[in-house]
Amino acid sequence: MNRKNIIGIFILIILSLGLFGYIAKSRPHPSYNEGSIFLNNKEVRVRVAITEEDQRKGLMFENSLKEGTGMLFIFGERKMRSFWNKNTYVPLDVIWIDNDEVVGISHLPSNGDGGNLVTVDSGVPVNYVLEVPYGFAQRHTISMGAKVRYKINF
Repeated sequence: MNRKNIIGIFILIILSLGLFGYIAKSRPHPSYNEGSIFLNNKEVRVRVAITEEDQRKGLMFENSLKEGTGMLFIFGERKMRSFWNKNTYVPLDVIWIDNDEVVGISHLPSNGDGGNLVTVDSGVPVNYVLEVPYGFAQRHTISMGAKVRYKINF
């Protein structure tokens, strides 16, 4: 990792932590910020979940998710993460990200028809999680070690 990437990641973390408190206090209900994330230069337009409320809701009750779109969860600290499919109506790829690198990919089936609840875990500490339509990672040859860049509007 070069010096430019380290500085960029450091700035992003500081901005995320500083804005987290401000956004959490200023928004009474989920109203997501938007931006893009690039995985091996493949752009994904994302809604950004920063607050606990936004992260709890995630993509619950969404009836569809277009190719090339998703939700990016930004966490203030690196740690093991778990996601489940409660009230999730679309099947998802869950892409686990540590700073600027994909460290794992899980598949989360739909639970919208009252099927079984499934939980997936990061397996290693992460500070970002990306949810995209099921099969996205395979269709775009995204795998562990893929490089990640961010362009988020706050």
